Amino acid sequence: MQSNMQQSPSMSSRRLAESADPSFKGKFGCKLSPLIKEGKIKHIVGLEKIAEIPGVLSINPSYREGDSVRGYGTLKQIVCRFFLLADNKQNLKDQIEQIYDKFDVLDENGESMLLTHFDTALI
Repeated sequence: MQSNMQQSPSMSSRRLAESADPSFKGKFGCKLSPLIKEGKIKHIVGLEKIAEIPGVLSINPSYREGDSVRGYGTLKQIVCRFFLLADNKQNLKDQIEQIYDKFDVLDENGESMLLTHFDTALI
């Protein structure tokens, strides 16, 4: 069985393993994994701008433009994984909000495929 999920190279110039420190040295880490609905991806918006946000360690897309997403209610809905590191909780919330302001995945009709955003009030 062939999978549509292809690992793309990281958008970050740094290797995540080199930046990772399990102690976080008093900082706050996060892996943000936005979900999308089923459909065919026409355009992924904002990855280059997100890579410029301070504290974004790595961007790992699960799909490329032209890929079809199937598997509602499964891990196949994770469109990308963003690895973040922040000095405090407020900075982490700000990073997540900046990502959602810049990031979108559009289908063939130009409609957003993104599902509900993570509620940063939970941090």
